[in-house]
Amino acid sequence: MSVESDLESLQRLTGLFSTHSSQETRDVLLSLWNIIAVILMDHQPSFRRRLGAPRLGYSCFAGAGEETLKDLIEDLKITLKPARILLKPKGPFSKVVNSIRFSEEEICQLRRLAGALGTLVMQERLTAYIPYMLNKFRTVSEWRHSRFAKMGWSEINAVLANEDESLELILSKVAYSLVYDIDIVKKWIQLVSNLSSKDTYIARCIKRHNTDELYKRVWRDEYHLKSLAINDDVEVRAYLLAFKTFREEWFMTLWRRHYQLTPKAQLWLSAH
Repeated sequence: MSVESDLESLQRLTGLFSTHSSQETRDVLLSLWNIIAVILMDHQPSFRRRLGAPRLGYSCFAGAGEETLKDLIEDLKITLKPARILLKPKGPFSKVVNSIRFSEEEICQLRRLAGALGTLVMQERLTAYIPYMLNKFRTVSEWRHSRFAKMGWSEINAVLANEDESLELILSKVAYSLVYDIDIVKKWIQLVSNLSSKDTYIARCIKRHNTDELYKRVWRDEYHLKSLAINDDVEVRAYLLAFKTFREEWFMTLWRRHYQLTPKAQLWLSAH
């Protein structure tokens, strides 16, 4: 089966537990259903074509991300295989569903997989907001006058990996002046060290003054954020801070069919 077929199958299966008598079971499987729905809608080719959904800079998983997605799908299929088998016999549907019980170990595994899947999708969608945050570094005088000012973020990431004390010091000073956690700043640098075209979509929208496309993308990312942000680690916090900062600095109002730019955003657009 293809990745897309596997995802559709898993979505059907997790959706069957929406009426399960156990709240714990309903919650974890609903979480998986929501994340899989986002992947299918925005990151799978034929599903998007069927829906005629706007692209908004979204792309299908590729490279390491695609391999990670495949691994997570396989783990989900293994964990849910007993439930799939039990749902095959004929009989009253609700009775069959409620006869299925997941052990604490299986629930923990499903939560872990949901968290990993959510983080993977955030990486695919929200990395695009991080360059905006790192560009703030470029404006700080201390950074502009450092030996790192003209380096690309991939070069800086390499220096960071070598535990360069002078870089650590200036990162700490600039992060402090901007009121950012230094660990989150380091994670931003790591995440954007190998930018692809999908990760520059937000920047391209701004450069072209394409605020209609920008607001649709930001609204959609915000709408799905609660479903994806399951883990509470440095990487997830890095994505959340980058997104929320951008959203607050650019949009006063952000609804599905209406938006209002902030005075700061309007001033920037008029000056560029």
